Amino acid sequence: MRIEDRLNVAQFGWAGGWRNMAFIAGRVHRHESNKKVFMIQQTPLVAQSIPFITDPPLAEMFVDGSYVSVFARVRGRTTLDDKDQPVDAVVAPSHLHTRFVNGLEMDPDTAHTRLMAFINRVPKDAKVDTTLRGMTVDTPPEVASMLPSDRHEEAAADDPYALNKRDNRLIRNGNHVQISGVIGYIEYRDGGADPSQNRTQIFVQQNALLSEAIPVRIYGKQAAHVAEVFSPGHTVYVSGELHCDVKKQEGGGLRVTPYIKTYSVEPAQQTHIRFRGDGLAYPEWALELYRLCNSRDNSSKAEQAKRMRLVQAKPRTEAAPEQ
Repeated sequence: MRIEDRLNVAQFGWAGGWRNMAFIAGRVHRHESNKKVFMIQQTPLVAQSIPFITDPPLAEMFVDGSYVSVFARVRGRTTLDDKDQPVDAVVAPSHLHTRFVNGLEMDPDTAHTRLMAFINRVPKDAKVDTTLRGMTVDTPPEVASMLPSDRHEEAAADDPYALNKRDNRLIRNGNHVQISGVIGYIEYRDGGADPSQNRTQIFVQQNALLSEAIPVRIYGKQAAHVAEVFSPGHTVYVSGELHCDVKKQEGGGLRVTPYIKTYSVEPAQQTHIRFRGDGLAYPEWALELYRLCNSRDNSSKAEQAKRMRLVQAKPRTEAAPEQ
């Protein structure tokens, strides 16, 4: 392993004192014109490939079409309006290290069943790649040590032939993301009579800038729970997956939005942050944000109201399926 790769792996899992890790496996696609960008394909829908930023460029040995495991750190890019309200947000994974994937190739019948279940749910004019191999990825020790114990046990006990809404993927066990940080903003989309359309999006800050907050989405009934329990200024921990939302644009073409998807948000525990014990002081901006939004005076209520938004769900439109 190159010296710079050893240093990168040593940094894996943390950004400052905050938990920040992403482990993504799949088929690599190099960008046609930008050597500092590559994509990882995990589903037959090519547009859902996850983009990574890399500097220096990805090593030449990882040729286009190779199956690789990527160790990364996630960054956020949040566009704010003139009132400092988020209007757009994406996750920008930053590449740290890449290896050729280790894993067990999926039984062909199982892979075909999962492939057809996916294809039957995508728009007919979508570009679909049916050559993606099915596999169960081995979890590297660097990643396994950070996974919640219940999730690791659940993955080990999972029936590889089972097919359900949460797990119809071809690349299994190859998408793990964890972050901790401070909620800077909360947006709740009320699905009305259809709870499945509920969505809470929290913007998790790991520095003082809301414009660099990491967007995290929670769907369904759990979305309402998160919006009720948490407030701006709360320190949280998220364990989820990196997904790409793909939608048609009015002027033609597709809009791809990378984000973190999770089924739960938890208060951050001592194992999720590295302040004090590692000689780092808990950030003053995080303390101030908590005080601004969680005191009992009117100014605190006003600040909290500025950092929360309720929207009504729009009617369903044709879109790519969730990964």
